[in-house]
Amino acid sequence: MSEELFNASADLQSAGSRFAQEGRALIPDILHSDFARELAAELLEEEDWNLVFRDNGRHYDLHRTQWQALTEQNHQLLRQRVLAVGRLEFQYWYYNIPLFDMVSQGRTLGPQAQQLYDLLQSDAFIKRMRQVTAVPAIDFADCQATLYKEGSFLSRHDDEVVGKNRHAAFVLGLSCDWRTDWGGLLTFPDDESGSGSYFQPGFNNLYLFRVPQPHLVSMVSPLAQQGRLSITGWLRSRPD
Repeated sequence: MSEELFNASADLQSAGSRFAQEGRALIPDILHSDFARELAAELLEEEDWNLVFRDNGRHYDLHRTQWQALTEQNHQLLRQRVLAVGRLEFQYWYYNIPLFDMVSQGRTLGPQAQQLYDLLQSDAFIKRMRQVTAVPAIDFADCQATLYKEGSFLSRHDDEVVGKNRHAAFVLGLSCDWRTDWGGLLTFPDDESGSGSYFQPGFNNLYLFRVPQPHLVSMVSPLAQQGRLSITGWLRSRPD
């Protein structure tokens, strides 16, 4: 059963206290480590990654076959266009596998990804998330796999979308030995002080934060020796 993939010793009580105080929390070692490693390995071998970005206020995703078919010149032109838009409005550039949408469409996931998806929708996970966030309305987890390679980023936004009923966002980190100077930091800016706080990419750690809340993912540096791999999404309730 999917519930068996949980690490029974994960400290939910401490996470709940921090979430109540700060609207953010970290749960280390949320899954059994062997499963987390198998999941990361499967995702890194996956071919069906989309390149996602915005233009003219719309979300775009290019399947691997589409973005690999671009000439280097066209790829650079697209990149320049994305950055130009990002100087003026919300923007992102990273790779994803839309797990929740794929299941909704009847498409097949890899075996480890399917187990993870089933776990995130399980009563056991939802009950834990209600406990940590103190939001009993949470019904399900909307999720995607994300991969931030060199130059990937997610600019400042707050995750609030009318009709989505997002109560909290989550990031399940699947990156080993990440260094701060590689970028890819989940950052919460503080407008008043000019500073802020951040979560560094980690492995088998679940980051939770209340929605809406301004945040961003800093651009991944050319110094990075690997991609920033994670499962991200939102804890949502169904419409009344």
